[in-house]
Amino acid sequence: MMELMIDGSDFWAAERDPTNPQPEASTALQDLVDRVARLEVQVQGLYTASAAYAQIARGDTENARAEARSDMERVRTDLTELIDRLVVMVREVSPPDAAPPPFDAVRSPDDAPSLDVR
Repeated sequence: MMELMIDGSDFWAAERDPTNPQPEASTALQDLVDRVARLEVQVQGLYTASAAYAQIARGDTENARAEARSDMERVRTDLTELIDRLVVMVREVSPPDAAPPPFDAVRSPDDAPSLDVR
């Protein structure tokens, strides 16, 4: 399998080509040092990009949590207001001295007080 350099050239082609003299050890070593340096720069760039994406994701998560908390609070407020309105309406319909019906009392829909919520 042929190994390509970062710039696309074939590093080992000179060794396989009998017409080209073999590179000296210092030249090959310098070439490897350069390749490692470029690779290090690429890895640092990937690390920086990953850290940036992680920070963006963290911010998105916090935004989603804040929106969920806001929605939950809005629903809680709406439910509390509806329950308060229902209590007021039931008090208006029932006589002041009447005891509340037990929870297990069965009533027909015709006997129930009107709870028109307009």
